Amino acid sequence: MEKNKMTNPGEQLLCEIYKNANMGEDSLCMLIGKVKDEKLRRDITCQLDTYAGYAQTAKNKLADMNVKAKELSPIAKISSEISMAVNTMTDSSAQKLAELIIEGSTMGIVELKKQITAAKNENAPEHIVNFANEVVTFEENSINRMKEYL
Repeated sequence: MEKNKMTNPGEQLLCEIYKNANMGEDSLCMLIGKVKDEKLRRDITCQLDTYAGYAQTAKNKLADMNVKAKELSPIAKISSEISMAVNTMTDSSAQKLAELIIEGSTMGIVELKKQITAAKNENAPEHIVNFANEVVTFEENSINRMKEYL
């Protein structure tokens, strides 16, 4: 749903969670084929599963509010694919892949934190804010796991 049509700050926050999880999942799916390190592959697979769970939960919560979750635009997906291809063209080492994952997670945290602040200022339901904070904590923990590969 478009932001300007939303009447509820909880909806906006859930849409951001869905977008974040969806983008994370898509990005990791693009990278996993380049992974040679088995431990990194397991870590990424675990991260993928968690993103999928968060996306589904956000989608279900939006459906409960009679809001359809907005999928990533084809342009956003293509842009992400091109960026991943360029960034891994000459270096697809575990270190480089971890660096890209850290960068993506950091962007996700920044966007979610901004939305959380806005949602709190507009008195969004506490359970939705808590869910968003759970996703931020997951992203932070993912960054810490990826630091092992740097």
